[in-house]
Amino acid sequence: MSGPKSASYRVSRSAFRSERESRRQAAEERRRAAEEEARKRVEQRRRLRALGDELKEIAAQWRQAREEHGDTVPAWRQEPEFDCLIQAAADQRVASGELAGIVDSIARKVAQARREFALQSALLKLHGSLSAAGAAQPAQRAQEEEKALNRHAEQVSDLLDALTSQVSNEERQALANRGAETIGALPGRRNALLLQLRQDVQRANTAAKERLSMIRQAKRWREEFAGLDGPQVEELDRSLRRVVDGEAALAPNMAQRVKGVVLNASEALKREYASRVIVEELQQLGYEVEMGFETASGDAAATLLRNPAMPDDYHVELRGESGQSRLHARIVREADGAEASQSAERKRTDSQTEQAWCGDFAAALAAAERRGVHARLTSRIQAGQRPVETIAPLAGKREPQRRRRRRKVQPKARSRR
Repeated sequence: MSGPKSASYRVSRSAFRSERESRRQAAEERRRAAEEEARKRVEQRRRLRALGDELKEIAAQWRQAREEHGDTVPAWRQEPEFDCLIQAAADQRVASGELAGIVDSIARKVAQARREFALQSALLKLHGSLSAAGAAQPAQRAQEEEKALNRHAEQVSDLLDALTSQVSNEERQALANRGAETIGALPGRRNALLLQLRQDVQRANTAAKERLSMIRQAKRWREEFAGLDGPQVEELDRSLRRVVDGEAALAPNMAQRVKGVVLNASEALKREYASRVIVEELQQLGYEVEMGFETASGDAAATLLRNPAMPDDYHVELRGESGQSRLHARIVREADGAEASQSAERKRTDSQTEQAWCGDFAAALAAAERRGVHARLTSRIQAGQRPVETIAPLAGKREPQRRRRRRKVQPKARSRR
């Protein structure tokens, strides 16, 4: 039989995948429920406020044009349900998926209204210039000018419709305003402005495509460490989430960083899983975990257990090795300075306790094998070869637990007559 011992272990691939997958699913559910829902609502409501302000601006400009030019400017055919859509989107009870559709519909209608107003303004300028020319301006030319302006407005609309869905709302709004300016430009500048608008649309689509590629890569990398945790994983997840949200670009060394973090977090998960399985198997044998214990070395990573079958002041200490798949196990005993001496009775109790622990530890490792933790003893010390290490008495130990000491009941001596 042996006393203190060390064991190296490895976790099987199937056990590791199962543990990681369960964590990944739990983390994914929390992430989707908390982050995505909140982020989408904030973004959609921000867009809604901006669209409402723009709608008011267009309506005011249209009214002003009607006041100045009368029936020459047709009445704005605003759809009756338009205000209802805005009110519904402002309602906090609208689901985020439905809200996104409502806001997109409003955005399309606002952009269309902006182009219609720009076209009406350009027509007013055209009619004004023709009226100033008087009868010298043939009516046929006026019709040609109006047709040319309508074709120009259609070209602008076609360009803006060619924007891909990945173009951000801010870029889309800026290009829509630029399109309205292009429609209202003087005939001599229209072609140049139209060419510039076409180039801007192409650049926006290209940038959106590159941004989409980065977002997809960031999502794939986030999937690689799903189910893993730790400070490095959390920091990396925050960086990639900013890329997904369009707030940052991918760093040049991100691939190497992801690889290193995934490797370190995977090894940490294996060590955590192996330690937990061994402790759980010891609990099946009757051992109890002493919570909140710190050893004399101050290492809070150590786990202290005890078995009610042991003498009350004996415990089992399990300690992992930082960054290594190794576990150290030993029997320790509570003692103050006055109790640290080794009597013959104490040595015998130490040896018996270590021998009992040796059998339990072997049984726990065998049970852990069935759960994918393959352990191998790398060092052992014969029971009784060294004195059991002592630790300071535990503070706050529960009183019922101390009463579990097994005592031999001595029969009462019979009096001789």
